[in-house]
Amino acid sequence: MSYDFAMTVDAGEEYRSVLRDFDDLNYTYNVSPMYRAAFPGEKGVNMLHGLTGEEAQEFLVSAIQKMQDDPNYYKEMNPSNGWGNYEGALRVLETLLVWCKDVPKAIMEIG
Repeated sequence: MSYDFAMTVDAGEEYRSVLRDFDDLNYTYNVSPMYRAAFPGEKGVNMLHGLTGEEAQEFLVSAIQKMQDDPNYYKEMNPSNGWGNYEGALRVLETLLVWCKDVPKAIMEIG
């Protein structure tokens, strides 16, 4: 299983992706403990679902900073099965932050 990330805009009856180059961004659920530790609450990165890019930015900046400030803490959570790691989990958050800055009115979708 993996997280699937997209940014969408309301296009009437349907949502449509606004970042075609990034439609396939996904990353393994195996890093969920890292995301739960980096984000407030118990939802981890899922707390961004439904937020606009503008609303999500402060949470992403904070989570990225937490992970960068204490990499060893997060690396201890690297999945033992080798699927996912600290570096990949951090890279996903950095990419999401770029998306949020690029399309601040779009809605974060996490499936």
